[in-house]
Amino acid sequence: DDNNLDQFFTDNLYTNNISMGALLNFAYKFKTKHTVTIKNLFNQNSDDITTIRTGLASGENGLYAKSSSNIYSQNRIFSSQIAGDHLLNEKKHKLNWVLNAGNIFRYMPDYRIVSYAGEGDNPEAYTLAVNNNQFSASTGRFYSEMTEMIISGAVNYMAPFKFKSTKNEFKAGVFLQDRNRKFNSRYFTYQGSAGITGTPEVNLGEDNIKENGVYMVEQSSPARDNYDARASLSAGYLMMDTRLLKDFRFVYGVRYENYHQKINTADGSNLPLVIDSTFSNFFPSLNFTYSVNEKSNLRLSAGKTINRPEFRELAAFPFYNFNLNSNIAGNPLLKPAIIWNYDARWELFPKTSEVISVGAFYKKIINPIEMGIDVTQVAIRTFGYDNQKSANNYGIELEYRKSFDFIAKATGKKIWQNFLFYTNLTLIKSTITFNDNSSASNDRPLQGQSPYVLNSGLQYNDAAEGWGFSFSYNKIGRRIAYVGAPKQAKFGLDIYENPRDVIDLQITKTVQNWDFKITAGDLLAQDLVYYQGIDGGKKYDSTADNTIFKFKMGQTITAGISYKFH
Repeated sequence: DDNNLDQFFTDNLYTNNISMGALLNFAYKFKTKHTVTIKNLFNQNSDDITTIRTGLASGENGLYAKSSSNIYSQNRIFSSQIAGDHLLNEKKHKLNWVLNAGNIFRYMPDYRIVSYAGEGDNPEAYTLAVNNNQFSASTGRFYSEMTEMIISGAVNYMAPFKFKSTKNEFKAGVFLQDRNRKFNSRYFTYQGSAGITGTPEVNLGEDNIKENGVYMVEQSSPARDNYDARASLSAGYLMMDTRLLKDFRFVYGVRYENYHQKINTADGSNLPLVIDSTFSNFFPSLNFTYSVNEKSNLRLSAGKTINRPEFRELAAFPFYNFNLNSNIAGNPLLKPAIIWNYDARWELFPKTSEVISVGAFYKKIINPIEMGIDVTQVAIRTFGYDNQKSANNYGIELEYRKSFDFIAKATGKKIWQNFLFYTNLTLIKSTITFNDNSSASNDRPLQGQSPYVLNSGLQYNDAAEGWGFSFSYNKIGRRIAYVGAPKQAKFGLDIYENPRDVIDLQITKTVQNWDFKITAGDLLAQDLVYYQGIDGGKKYDSTADNTIFKFKMGQTITAGISYKFH
């Protein structure tokens, strides 16, 4: 209630990442009318992350802590696809189809946390944290395994035809997809004698698993910590592409989707809960293009889309993220978000590589999904997902791409022809209509929505000499990372992500069949800060605001060499 600092930790992270991938594709053409392709993709990556944490654990009780986590995770994706393209007749009627099977596997065999706590700042005198049933607040181990199988298929038919003076192309298609996921997890906490001092390799070693030492107790809840899910999607669409005269083009159609999902998870009391629901929707769309002249276009579009909750967002399973010192849990009551999109854009192409574009957009979102504080969880800070009633996003987009030909003409030096400057700026205004029981602040934007997005850069490409480089600058405006609960908690304010400047540089060189590339990422490496704005100001003040998370970002240097066989 007094907003005094209660916890202050400093983390050191040590990360080892290994990734490997392979692809193998085949294509066969039957004469000139039929082509069949087979595509195979395999990717596997593993992360081994150790985090060592020290600092104030409880300002109220004067306790300090030293803890660490070790997480090894492995992700594997395999996808195999067979597709066909067919020219059916001389009228250029076309048929294409695709069948795809994919498998996703995620494995976390031994996520370990060990915690020591004590008074003062002498870690050697700290005692092992045991006898707490919460994995996040004790010493324990976690295991999980997730597998998902996805099978899908699609068929599309295209038929061009003329009607009086108009050129048309009729398109129709169907799409089927079936997803099956199974997730299992178990976690244990250490129990035993209090007051144990030492090191993890001794305190948790085999020799100390005894009556007056420590032992593990399983704390898993089968309903809460495991879930299986299945989703089936069937869809079909009809579309027309109509060209009136030479200057007008209409692309319009409708898509129908039937989506059925079933998830076995848990309710708020950790009792089994089955989510079995079906959603049927029509998604119309309309795109209009008017060619003002050979170098400029006017575009208008409108359409309806959907954002469905992922299985993980629906499953009640809470996962403790050590780096955030928080749980992340799903919400079985989440509803899909429906989005109506309206866009208008004017484009000018002075030259082949140059663009001047001005656009405006409006999005109406029904049941937007946001990530924020779960006020029902008091033992540990928990982030979850929730729907609000509706949201409105509207704004403008500006894009500009300019070559340096004019300098080349003025100076007579052709090197300037290789330079290109680009920039785009998006300005967004976001408002929300809240549900009656919402504990959020009434005057705020949609979670994750920045008021502006800026990208700029300079490119150089000399094909004759094989040299190239690119310089880019990116920045996004202050946005809500996690929705708070200011109506229920005095200091439960929204948690914002502070803007930061990101500069990247890349240099390339081509020598015959060799390509050399060096990339320097995030040269400024400004801190990534998440904070609560206590004084209501929009600019981060490290002395007045509550700093929730602050990450020290590092520069990255990547070098690559490739050789092309001919």
